[in-house]
Amino acid sequence: MNRILAFLIAMLLSSTVAPIVSEIVADNDTGLQDEDDSFVDWVELHNPNDAPFDLKDHFLTDDPTGKPDRWTFPTISL
Repeated sequence: MNRILAFLIAMLLSSTVAPIVSEIVADNDTGLQDEDDSFVDWVELHNPNDAPFDLKDHFLTDDPTGKPDRWTFPTISL
């Protein structure tokens, strides 16, 4: 039993967490403007890990069954 508990604690301490969506602006009409002076929607991601996390092959969607890859993240590391 103690071996199993020690193994589980070691796994938890060494595991990484996926990036966290820390902010979303989904209907930006008057907030921050981009470099073209447009009011665009945006998402802020936070990587709580020390190691970089590659966003390649990760997506956001509002239709998980019909179009799970609606918005594709660029190949970039956080």
